[in-house]
Amino acid sequence: MSDNKVKTNQYEPTFEGGVKEIKKDFFYYGRGMSQKCMSSTKIFLDHIGSKFGESVKQSVEQNTIIITEMKEPKNYATEKEFTDETWAVQSAWKANFADYRKYMRQINVDLSKCYSMLWRQCNLALQTMIKRDDDFINMHPGDVKVLFDVIQRLCHASTHHMNCFMSTMESVYNLHLIKGDDYADGSEYIEAFEKRYDIVARNGWTIASHLANYD
Repeated sequence: MSDNKVKTNQYEPTFEGGVKEIKKDFFYYGRGMSQKCMSSTKIFLDHIGSKFGESVKQSVEQNTIIITEMKEPKNYATEKEFTDETWAVQSAWKANFADYRKYMRQINVDLSKCYSMLWRQCNLALQTMIKRDDDFINMHPGDVKVLFDVIQRLCHASTHHMNCFMSTMESVYNLHLIKGDDYADGSEYIEAFEKRYDIVARNGWTIASHLANYD
């Protein structure tokens, strides 16, 4: 593999995302979707990171609320444990707790905005598949963290989403047929391999990590 070559995706559909600044970095469902998903994911995360901050970016990427601006205030087990602290410690804790709640509220507001942005970056075929996904169906409305996770799973998995056997077979097939020449550099290839391996594992297929010692 050459680290200088740029790969194009011959299966990429004609589509533009709804976010003007990154309209070419969309997500779609179909052949070649994994490679496009990797590049679009990086662009999307960088975009929301620059627009809303690192907390929002990491919260979406890691599927949990993360506040990078400050450390979470200590969680006291009992009221007595708190009242036993000095007045200065109690005052500092109350101020930090108020600040932490402000960050939490703002991050949730920004995550809600990210949901609309991410949804508009998906083409109709992918939106249709997302709407059929159990995690999406059961999620709290507008949860971009779940939406992001579903997109990653669908785009790096099988096109036979509703057939468990075919989904497993295709995920194994995709793992074995991954080719370095399809990716611009070694890091992209490794990332794609790891994502495909994760999908295989999610489908219940195990692959030996070492050879048995036969004497």
